[in-house]
Amino acid sequence: MLISSFGGSYLSAWKTTLARENGQWRVQNLEPLDLPASLAPAGLSEQVPTEAVRFRVTSDEEPAYARVNITDSNGNYWPPRGHQKNIRAGWRQDVGGDVLINGKTYAYVAPEFFADLPQGAYTIDVRKGTEFYPTIDRFEVTGKQDRVDVEMNRWTNLAASGWYAGDTHTHFLSEGNALKELRAEDLDVVYVLATKWGELITDVANFRGHPSPSGEEGEIVVYNQEARHRWLGHTILHGIDELVYPLAWGAPPEGVVDGSDYPPMAMQADAAHAQGGMVTWAHFPFPDGELAVDVGLGKIDTIDLFTWGDAFSTGVLDVYYRFLNTGSRLPATAGTDKMLNVQVVGSVKTYANVEGPLSYEKWLAALAAGRTFVTTGPVLKLTVNDAPIGAVLEASSGESVSIRAEVHAPYLEYPVEKLEIVQAGEVIASVDNRSDASHLSLEAEVTIEGSTWIAARTNGTELLPMQVWSVLGAPGIPPMAHTSPVYIDVAAEPIWDEAAAAALVASVDAAIEWALTRAKFETQEQRQEVVALFRKARAKYAQTPSM
Repeated sequence: MLISSFGGSYLSAWKTTLARENGQWRVQNLEPLDLPASLAPAGLSEQVPTEAVRFRVTSDEEPAYARVNITDSNGNYWPPRGHQKNIRAGWRQDVGGDVLINGKTYAYVAPEFFADLPQGAYTIDVRKGTEFYPTIDRFEVTGKQDRVDVEMNRWTNLAASGWYAGDTHTHFLSEGNALKELRAEDLDVVYVLATKWGELITDVANFRGHPSPSGEEGEIVVYNQEARHRWLGHTILHGIDELVYPLAWGAPPEGVVDGSDYPPMAMQADAAHAQGGMVTWAHFPFPDGELAVDVGLGKIDTIDLFTWGDAFSTGVLDVYYRFLNTGSRLPATAGTDKMLNVQVVGSVKTYANVEGPLSYEKWLAALAAGRTFVTTGPVLKLTVNDAPIGAVLEASSGESVSIRAEVHAPYLEYPVEKLEIVQAGEVIASVDNRSDASHLSLEAEVTIEGSTWIAARTNGTELLPMQVWSVLGAPGIPPMAHTSPVYIDVAAEPIWDEAAAAALVASVDAAIEWALTRAKFETQEQRQEVVALFRKARAKYAQTPSM
């Protein structure tokens, strides 16, 4: 008997007849057999008599897309119609439509859907992004006009105050799945990025240079681009009308064996800007070979501050603060880099403040202006002298400013542990969450001595079961959030920190050394061009601006 597996999930049994011909064994006949009961996957509707159960999910009596898990009294998962019981969770395998979280399978569903269930007792777990409380209901299937209604309840509605949520980095999602998951996770914007992985090219055919026409007004599903080089870095090109080539280059896995390391990332950024587009450094800061160069030369418009892991414990924030402390104004954005069915779209996301109805153009403008905060769930607020996130204030040396920060996170499995106000990379005020409260607030008065920036941040240390991928060494992601800065200008003086500048000079020197000794170029002219570009960035960090 041969037991075969399809996609690592489905098993079948076959009686196999082999014969030896010309010294080799060959299959002469395959006969399907019933799978042994010990190997059969329990909880398939085809195995037992079932009832067609109709479900309806609403919020404020309006139909609501959601993510659902239905289990029987034995804990067996029963998928809605059209969904698989056992989903694949490998890289680029069936991405979208279902998701596996901490061993629990959820299906993305429309407001009304059916599931075929045997009679008995069940539990339905319904989730809808991070602005809704989870809903867990129990119900019985009796066979007598079975229908289950589920009401979802919001704890906040940020879009009502002009704050719209988006995941700026996903891969492999079909347009239909991206739209369904946007609705089910209560998002307003989802980017799906076309790119190249060695010889594999993905989603280029879906790129159209504008959002999908399938969405309703205010729903933005848009195919953009990720430009990728193993050493130089990865950038997201958005707001572009045409793809920028090459999509990926250099050595594997982004490029191919013996691939050229030309052009620099800066050239791709210039091509995007020439189209009126924007450039975001993906999963900041790594890979970071050209990061300091491109930020110093003004090629980067935003950085994806959160993607994988804990930005607070891995040094990510320290790198971000170096750039802010040498005069770069870098708004924070964030996305999941979704590539597997164990990642939830929007579990890492950007909130951007938009005036009036949401459009793609307004979304891009809000990102560029730094009217953003990034989060794995907590809602973070900040004002400086009543001015909002992203504002640029004029002040005099010796003047005091009033700062207020708040965080709300009532739904999280693990609460945030502290709320902090940061000035020029240093914590100037903090409050600990000693009672596991869902709301913290903090006020501070600060005397301004020179040009500076102020931001708010919050975090915990317990890991949420999101963004788990052993290949990357990613065991999960904590509850955390960070605002883009409020900038304070004093007498037109630049923000400048010598220690931060010295660290960035060292980063650029490493890039120059790579270009001179290790990079592969087709001509010496290409090498000289790249080295000259990198040295231009070095000069920016190596000199102290006039005060």
